[in-house]
Amino acid sequence: MASSLPDATRRRLNEALASWNKWDTDLTSQPDVLEQLGGNNNESFLVESNGQKLVVRLNLDNSHLGVDRNVERQVLMDIRGKTFAPPIVALTDEFLVTEYVAASTEPLTAIDLAALIHDIRKTRTSISGVLDPIAHARGFLEQLTLDDSRGQLAERALSVAPSAMSTPCLCHNDLNPGNIIKGDNRVVAIDWEYASLAPPEFEIAVVVEAHELDESDRRTLIEALNAKNNDVLHMQQLFRLIESLWWERKGESSPQAWKRLEVLLG
Repeated sequence: MASSLPDATRRRLNEALASWNKWDTDLTSQPDVLEQLGGNNNESFLVESNGQKLVVRLNLDNSHLGVDRNVERQVLMDIRGKTFAPPIVALTDEFLVTEYVAASTEPLTAIDLAALIHDIRKTRTSISGVLDPIAHARGFLEQLTLDDSRGQLAERALSVAPSAMSTPCLCHNDLNPGNIIKGDNRVVAIDWEYASLAPPEFEIAVVVEAHELDESDRRTLIEALNAKNNDVLHMQQLFRLIESLWWERKGESSPQAWKRLEVLLG
């Protein structure tokens, strides 16, 4: 399968796999590549050796999209050993290797999501940078040239944003369905590249929007985490704005994200 990859990707993957004897695992031979996995920000591969499956993620330079690999590395060290953390096998500037977590057939519930967010937010971390969603959105805006309608929509979202934020805590900031795996006895969050200290309501808002929770599940999530409805709603608006701008900055566009922002603003 590796032979069909672009030359640069194949070379990086082969270099990562060649270091297998330095990984924190009991492998006895170099893993074989089974398949390439999905993802918007990196190139990830499912590999296997002697029946043990691992995931190799090749890091891409996504600093223009808000990714800070140094912060991600520190967060991964801080959460190491937690039940919600991916078991790390190797971590370098170029790649990350984790144990493969098989998904169960049980659906992910609002209570599962609330418990995951709760466990993340109570984790102590040594990182210091705080995500201010308003400043983050404005940072993207300064790098973009939007048409009038989208520019006005962005300004509307920023104009109704709260002036004060709750005390920040550790947040994953990208808990979409693709970054959460419900295993047989635990829920694991993967891809921590956007993690930071952030207002707790922002994490809730990301989950509500990314999982398209209905009003009942949204209420369950908010109540379980002792949040306020209006605070979460404002953060939902900011998240959809950031998501819309993120796609624009990536060189693409998401009409669905812009439409959802318009709906949220009323």
